[in-house]
Amino acid sequence: MDFQQTHPEIFYYTRTRLFFRDDPTNPNHEIVTFFDEYDNRDTYMQALTNGSSHPEIRARAAGFLKYVVKAPSGHIVWTELQELRVEFEFREPLWPACRQH
Repeated sequence: MDFQQTHPEIFYYTRTRLFFRDDPTNPNHEIVTFFDEYDNRDTYMQALTNGSSHPEIRARAAGFLKYVVKAPSGHIVWTELQELRVEFEFREPLWPACRQH
């Protein structure tokens, strides 16, 4: 997340939010997901494509992918890790009324 915050030129989104929940099969683990919010899907997807060739992103992705598991089915409740939220202040938020000040 630190890398994303310091490189807004690579990542095109207004905000990314991380959520977690306890792993019901292992009390020592948490399950984490994230949601990127953007205002232009084509630009967002192009940024992901361009970013995937960046050496630093490739190295970080390789380490990250070892933790990826198949998502369980059914209803899941997530809790946001607000301290890990990335929001680029210079981009207009998608929902200005919901923006925290």
